[in-house]
Amino acid sequence: MEAQGLGLYVAASLALIATPGQDMLYVVSRSLAQGRLAGACSALGVSLGILVHTAAAALGVGALLHA
Repeated sequence: MEAQGLGLYVAASLALIATPGQDMLYVVSRSLAQGRLAGACSALGVSLGILVHTAAAALGVGALLHA
């Protein structure tokens, strides 16, 4: 049963990753309005924000705040 659950998890994760969201809308709108450099800076900022959020989740900051 674990392999089936893992397969379902991977499929759901890929579907969520492939779906454009608010980050993509922000980067595209900045790129169209202000050019390639602004879009690249926006993409870098979004990626760094995701990295910080993931690191905080991995370190258990949410559990500490909940406690």
